[in-house]
Amino acid sequence: MGRKRQVQRKPGWWNSPVIWAVLLSLLAFVSYANTLGHGFVIDDASLISQSSVVQQLRWGDMLSPAHGYRPVRTFTYGLNFLLGGDDPFGYHLFNVILHSINVVLLFFLFLRWTDALVVSSAGALFFAIHPVQTAAVAYISGRKDILATLFVVLACHAYTSYRRKAKPRLAVLALVLFVLAILAKEVAVVLPALLILVDALLLRPRSGSEGDGRSFIGKLIDSLRQAPLFYGAALLLLLSGAYYAIFIIKASRMTVFWGGSPWVHYGTSFKLFLHYARLVVVPYPLIADYTGDVFRLSQGFFELFTVVCVVFLVGYLFLAVSLHNRNPRITLGMLWFFVALLPVLQIVPFHELAADHFLYLPLVGFVLLLGEAAHFLKRSWGTGPALAGTVALAVCFTILTTGRNRDWKDPATLWSATYRTAPGSYRANQNLGLFYYEKGDTDKAILHTERSIQLDSSKEQAWSNLGALYRARGSEEREAGHLDQARSWNEKALEYLKHATEMEPSDLWAWANMGQVYRDLGLLAEQRGDVRGSLALRVQAFQSYQKALSIGSDHPRFALIWFEEAKVFLDGGYYDQAIYYLRNAEAAFPRHPGILYALGLCYFNLRQWRDSIPYLEKAIQADPSIESWAMLAKCYEELGENYSAIQVYERALSQYPNSVEIHYNLGVLYHRIGDPDRAVRHLEHALQLAPKGPLAGNIQKMLDVIEG
Repeated sequence: MGRKRQVQRKPGWWNSPVIWAVLLSLLAFVSYANTLGHGFVIDDASLISQSSVVQQLRWGDMLSPAHGYRPVRTFTYGLNFLLGGDDPFGYHLFNVILHSINVVLLFFLFLRWTDALVVSSAGALFFAIHPVQTAAVAYISGRKDILATLFVVLACHAYTSYRRKAKPRLAVLALVLFVLAILAKEVAVVLPALLILVDALLLRPRSGSEGDGRSFIGKLIDSLRQAPLFYGAALLLLLSGAYYAIFIIKASRMTVFWGGSPWVHYGTSFKLFLHYARLVVVPYPLIADYTGDVFRLSQGFFELFTVVCVVFLVGYLFLAVSLHNRNPRITLGMLWFFVALLPVLQIVPFHELAADHFLYLPLVGFVLLLGEAAHFLKRSWGTGPALAGTVALAVCFTILTTGRNRDWKDPATLWSATYRTAPGSYRANQNLGLFYYEKGDTDKAILHTERSIQLDSSKEQAWSNLGALYRARGSEEREAGHLDQARSWNEKALEYLKHATEMEPSDLWAWANMGQVYRDLGLLAEQRGDVRGSLALRVQAFQSYQKALSIGSDHPRFALIWFEEAKVFLDGGYYDQAIYYLRNAEAAFPRHPGILYALGLCYFNLRQWRDSIPYLEKAIQADPSIESWAMLAKCYEELGENYSAIQVYERALSQYPNSVEIHYNLGVLYHRIGDPDRAVRHLEHALQLAPKGPLAGNIQKMLDVIEG
């Protein structure tokens, strides 16, 4: 078995591993403390606040293919939800704490491997604050990388103890941690290969002495011979996990090559390695998305830059292996970085071409090299230069990290930052389109969404979004009275939405938006006096909504499609039919003011005033709009309960003291019950508010009647 080297440490707090562990954990926490007030970004909300699995914490559902292949991460989300609901603070705090724990575990792992405090502390320091880590720590969904690395590092601890103490239970523990790492994120499949490297390079001697000239391959074979049962069991677990992930869940798997060709695809793999190597050395700029033309694919192995990338990788591996006897820790650092990157180099095609958070686990190898560099500086030039260089680099990294953290605050800051550094990002343009739409800036929303389609026209979602935006622009034109422009925008929206449904027939939101477009076109036809055309368009709206409802979804806003379909019947005066759809919508949204008001309106028009009142009361509780107050008062008027109607208007007046309509209606009601003084007071106040308004003539006539 390998022997653990014992090193006598000089007295003093600066030589205490415990003190260093505490300092490193605090530094890691402080470096990411400015993420604690951040919100959800990218897919955080869909994975947490919109996930019934997370909210109900059912382990069986977490293993279901329908909910992805990262059950350990999902389980931690469930714990977060149990403790703090869907408040993002708790999720960000969990990420920062996990990262700090990883830093401490890595520090002690390096210390066990090297017995060099400088290597261990410097390596863990740079792991804590390296700017590329922001993509995993500041992004809640990046927790999968943090968790996988946590279990990988723990497994390395267990395996190191196993090789030194020869206790089988430690090997079993390492295998259990291997399984947990894979269940956190499938990139952990490289753990057995990493352990073989550690065993071959650091956990020795087994035959001969250090630097005995054995070949690198010989060392690897020797490591396998030393623990055949462990690696055999790991291989079985690996094959089982691969079968589950690839053939059952198909996690992130693509059925085509990037660029449509294996030559382009695997040429791009070499470009990816150089990209990641450059990024850990010079972590700027950091980009949240590499879609569109941000990362250009290789043109094949005869492209000059691809040849450069191939030569670089071959040289990199040659250098790493050639140093295995002279400095095995450098060999381990270089090969750890390479091996840990293999799952994300598109060897097996998957949907995400590149991402900064992929570097979380590979960075362990790179920071080991940085630790070795600090150790070399200390040996060669003394403590002062080594400390100065380490501090200078740490300050630069910390500034970049805390600054980059701010970009991850919310979708607006993230995608704005991404667009500034990578205007060719498909996803940045798509998400900025959604952001500007929510802000009410439809023109900018359309500009970015059209740009996203120019970058990648194969994405059905972009066409669907563009159709929805054109419909929104058409609604703006209709409200402004520009009927021809409104019709033009809606017709273009219909074209885009039809294209989206041709690309993806199960896109229920495209069908739902199509229903809205047909309804809007029907209203425009009605305004032009085209009754028959309006009816035909409403039928098409109904059919589109029915298609959306038939597809079904557990999305929380799905039930609003019932509400939209009800509007088609409301437009045509089919109140009985509208009630059916409104009640389905109400079941999912019992406090939605629009749904409640529409139900009240239906019953009012059906002359079922008593049935209308409860819905209008609830609508007012949810949103005390002036329309709901007025409709409620009219119900009481129709029932002959004038005093109740007056009470409703008086309540409404406390919220809308300058409403001409309320004062006018109160004047009419007070006159009706024989209270001329109050009638005159309200009518005169209404006239003062709008002396030339549309009700001015009626108000003056009423005053003339009362005053005789």
